[in-house]
Amino acid sequence: MVSDNDMSTEELGSEEMENESMHSESTSSSEMGSAVPETGTESAQASKSKSKAGGRRAALRILRENVDSVSKDLTSFRKSHEVGSKRMEKQVSSLRNEVASLKSYIAKENSRAKGKQEVLLNKILAKVNTQKTKVSAQKAKIKSKVAAKKSKGKK
Repeated sequence: MVSDNDMSTEELGSEEMENESMHSESTSSSEMGSAVPETGTESAQASKSKSKAGGRRAALRILRENVDSVSKDLTSFRKSHEVGSKRMEKQVSSLRNEVASLKSYIAKENSRAKGKQEVLLNKILAKVNTQKTKVSAQKAKIKSKVAAKKSKGKK
C-alpha cells in the first residue's frame, strides 16, 4: 500500500521528480480527465507541481477507497460464508457420527451372525453325532442279534 510519505516530493531527487512528473501527468490526466498545459513559464511549473500533488492525493484517495471497498467486500463475504461453512461443518460431523455408528452396528451384527452360525453348526453336529450313535447302536444290536441267531442256529 502506498502512503503519503512514500510519494512526497521531498524524498525524491530532481531527476526522479522530473520523471515522475511526466508519468504522473500522463496518469493523472487520463485518470482525472484534466490535462495540464505544458509551458516554459514558472507559473506553469508551479501549477504542474500543485496539480501533481493533487493528482497524487487523488490517486491515493482512490486507492484507499478501493482498499476500503475491497475490505468491506471481503468482510461481507466472510460473514455470508461463515454461516454456510458452519452448517457444512455440522453436516460433516453428523455424517462422521453416523458412519461411526454404522460401523459399530455392522461389527455387532457380524459378531451376532458368527454366534448364530456357531450355534447352528453345533446343533447340526450334535444331530449328526446322535444319529451316528443311534446307527452304531442299531448296528451293535443287529450284530448281537445276528450273533445270537448264529449261535442258536449252531446249537
